[in-house]
Amino acid sequence: MALVSNDPIFWPTISFYREYSYFTVASFTIVVYDWEMTFGQEVLELIWRQRWSILIVLYLNLSYTGMLFTVIVILANLLTVSLTDAGCSTLHVVVDWVSFVINLMLGGIIIARLHVVENGRMRAR
Repeated sequence: MALVSNDPIFWPTISFYREYSYFTVASFTIVVYDWEMTFGQEVLELIWRQRWSILIVLYLNLSYTGMLFTVIVILANLLTVSLTDAGCSTLHVVVDWVSFVINLMLGGIIIARLHVVENGRMRAR
């Protein structure tokens, strides 16, 4: 049975999680809208017309892993009450690992971009 407390000490935490959930859903909506608007161009230019590079693979993985991550976070927030302890801990492990992989891919893209910028500066000299 769930424990419901009306203690005012929890109100700031409840308010924070409510605003966080609104932000998560709004962010996901914006990402899906952007994906839907650019999907045709993305497939045409990145997949069919170019040679594949590690940056294209990282970009595509980040795009779709980011959407997957947001869906998992939304589900984790919605389903936490109805999941068992094992399901809840599995969901949190998945969220942690997806977050770790996303950060690795972002780090790879940043390193590659810095490498390109630095090589451009070296050639300009």
